[in-house]
Amino acid sequence: MNFHEPRIPRCTIYPLDQIRTHFDGTYLTSSMAYMLALALLEHDKGEKVEEIKVFGVNLTTNAEYFEQKACLEYWIGYAKGRGIKVTLPPVTALLRGRLYAVTHDANALIAMSKTRVERWRREVLKERDMSMMGMQVVAELAMIHSRVENEKGKKDVEARATAIKQRCELHVRNLNNAVASLREAQHMLISLGGFDTTATEIPEINIPRRPFQTHDNVATDMISASAATKVETDGAKPGDNAVPEAAKVGA
Repeated sequence: MNFHEPRIPRCTIYPLDQIRTHFDGTYLTSSMAYMLALALLEHDKGEKVEEIKVFGVNLTTNAEYFEQKACLEYWIGYAKGRGIKVTLPPVTALLRGRLYAVTHDANALIAMSKTRVERWRREVLKERDMSMMGMQVVAELAMIHSRVENEKGKKDVEARATAIKQRCELHVRNLNNAVASLREAQHMLISLGGFDTTATEIPEINIPRRPFQTHDNVATDMISASAATKVETDGAKPGDNAVPEAAKVGA
């Protein structure tokens, strides 16, 4: 904790000042870095640590890779320098890389992984644009629908909106798949010792979890679609067509 929380009587304030003094600085860019720094401080004060196990931490995408991975590896190096055993899973991006001027076999795989990353990056951006374009068109059709007076014209607009919504929902599903595939490709690239230097070029993506509500009245459905484009990603129910938290690509 950074402060004492009365609702948690046994909470302890993190000794940041001690860390800063003991290690001559505060290079701490993630919660894992804070944890390792505290473990090493306690180790140096006599509470000996024999082994540190790091699992479930990949740090291969966007801000994680550029800001957090090097910092965690820095503290892992501190631990190894003190003779502490650091255990990592068999497949991880931590402490991995091509052996400079010696290892060349991985070059082809790295090149292949870069190609996959670029392919899925293009797919993410394409599906994002198609999803947002579809929602915008439906919102505009809702406005047109409210102004059309004859019944035939209303039915024509409703039919058009229904067709566009179906295509839009397909693009949202495709976007979900593309985001997951992009992250997997980025993880593989970095695990092989490659670098995704364009990771931060992907803009934040924020597609509503439920782009369209279902109502018996199609006209009401169309009008609600205009508001649906502003729905936040939080609070969706399980099973919704969702762009998960990660669909803010690079989050």
